[in-house]
Amino acid sequence: MDVLGMDTVDINYNDDGIWEITNTQIVKGDDIFRVTRDGETTTHTFSEGEYGERVNMLNLESTDEHTLGVYHISG
Repeated sequence: MDVLGMDTVDINYNDDGIWEITNTQIVKGDDIFRVTRDGETTTHTFSEGEYGERVNMLNLESTDEHTLGVYHISG
């Protein structure tokens, strides 16, 4: 559980070259996407609007044939 009270979605680019969602936590507060590729993690924070009414979108592209679109409704 995120002690800061954030919805958290962990997204990883696996060894097979495919994006995958590996973990989620739903907690009232900001919404966080943690994206890991080649051992490097970037964090995307969504905090505009009211919790439970935000719709967050993140498109992750690879140089191959795969694109992952992640849509998250807070709460």
